[in-house]
Amino acid sequence: MELHKLFTYGVEIEGLFTKQLLKDLSKKTKVHKTQDGSVNYRDILTKVKERKELAGERYENELFTEINVGVFKTKENLLKTLDLIKANKNYFFDNSCGLHLHIKPKNDNGDLRKKIESFELLKKLQKYVFTELCQCLKQRENNHYCQSYKKVENTRYDLAFSEKYRFMRNHNDYETYEFRFLTPCDHKTENIKRFLTYLFTELEKDEPIKTTCYLPLLDITEIKTTMELKNETTETIDFNFKIGQPTRPRGYYIGSYNGTLLYYDSLIEPTPINLRILYEQQRRENNIF
Repeated sequence: MELHKLFTYGVEIEGLFTKQLLKDLSKKTKVHKTQDGSVNYRDILTKVKERKELAGERYENELFTEINVGVFKTKENLLKTLDLIKANKNYFFDNSCGLHLHIKPKNDNGDLRKKIESFELLKKLQKYVFTELCQCLKQRENNHYCQSYKKVENTRYDLAFSEKYRFMRNHNDYETYEFRFLTPCDHKTENIKRFLTYLFTELEKDEPIKTTCYLPLLDITEIKTTMELKNETTETIDFNFKIGQPTRPRGYYIGSYNGTLLYYDSLIEPTPINLRILYEQQRRENNIF
């Protein structure tokens, strides 16, 4: 299976850009120009000979310091477009700048998402990136803006709540996976090409998913809610929804009723209202009245 065809792609690039570069990129795809406060643009300006060529150069505080490029339907189009960006020619950066790769499944594939979010896979990706790709990426290892995942519990929590400054962010707003460890160096296209090849090779392996759910563990999360259970008489009970250990592939259990375990799907956000709905539905399925 050619997994790369199941995704769309995009990138965020931080730095300073020439007007001509943005014009050339706009011929290939959509380009959104914005500003990023973490970019040390004053230091980068010392590398620029013709400042008037920069996009947004009229006022210093209006310089564009980030562009979002894409969406690309194929990784090949992404890589070809990245080759247009030439360091110290039409683009300028320093160590304060990063490059973020976004990938998004074209279809809502729960099994594929679970595999991408598994702690075991993320550990492999982190090791590969910082040992096999170019040395420019070493400065990003455990950088504040792209911290590595080190514990399974923290991984589940961070992905569930879209923690931003991580090796990979589960970007809930765009439903993408944002890989934040890259730099906009001369090797950027090759780094992304090799990384995606490794990622898809690992995803294609027919191995069991050791971490099936990204939600917090029992000692982290307890959601309390009052429920009205409607049957012959209206009954109101207090029920503590707790995240338990997985006992079957579907996900984690939220509690029990008369000895019957009740489950939620690991891709459903565990809000009180969702848990109430699931709780009542599964009580009916188990003939609990």
